[in-house]
Amino acid sequence: MRAPILDASQIPVYLELKKQNITDEDIAKDYFFCSYITLYNWKKRNNLQVPHTKRERKLNTSYIPLYWKWRKIGLTDKEIAYKFGVSIGLLIKWKAENNIYVIGKRTKKIKP
Repeated sequence: MRAPILDASQIPVYLELKKQNITDEDIAKDYFFCSYITLYNWKKRNNLQVPHTKRERKLNTSYIPLYWKWRKIGLTDKEIAYKFGVSIGLLIKWKAENNIYVIGKRTKKIKP
């Protein structure tokens, strides 16, 4: 079966699929039966700039009590990052944003 040619008539279909949070890779493969590059070029030709939706952060302030609990039982930041399912860099950034600082083996929360 030959892949359909993408034209401007498929713009509403594409926008509806994007509203359902379907990735471009899946739209190209499962709905338009083309490669991602073909879809990318089609979007470029039709001036389709879909704004990126912000993903929910994996770490937010609700994780602070859990962080403290794991710190008190002796887990390192590397182990805590693994338990949260994030990189150590993201954990360090999250700690800085929430004013959590580690000094030696002690953990302090500095309130502004």
